[in-house]
Amino acid sequence: MGSMRLKSTVAAIAAVLGLFMFFGVLLSPTVGAQDVVSLACKGAEGSDLCKGVDPGTNPIIGPEGIVTKATSLLAVVTAVIAVIVIIVAGLSMTTSSGNPQAITQARDAIIYAAVALGVAALAQTFVVFILSKL
Repeated sequence: MGSMRLKSTVAAIAAVLGLFMFFGVLLSPTVGAQDVVSLACKGAEGSDLCKGVDPGTNPIIGPEGIVTKATSLLAVVTAVIAVIVIIVAGLSMTTSSGNPQAITQARDAIIYAAVALGVAALAQTFVVFILSKL
């Protein structure tokens, strides 16, 4: 019984992480609305601070930016947790010996994990799409 509660909790955490990623997409355009590095280095390209800074590359939302890396990491963590929950719930379902309550809990854990996996994939897709347009 405690094992199923743990699986449901992990699936819920994975779903919440996926939702945070999804809502992070909504915030990412406002975070990168002003490219402070390019503005600060405009006209001062020779200074030590601005050496190697490409004005077209945004350190916050660019291809190697913080938002891009954070959402990629969050997507990977969410996907790994969701897959582990699906595997454990599947094993629990097979070893439930026909117990309807255990089967229902395992099925619910699989559904929650699948939804978290879908939300994480969709959020990552949105992040990549939006950041490519900025």
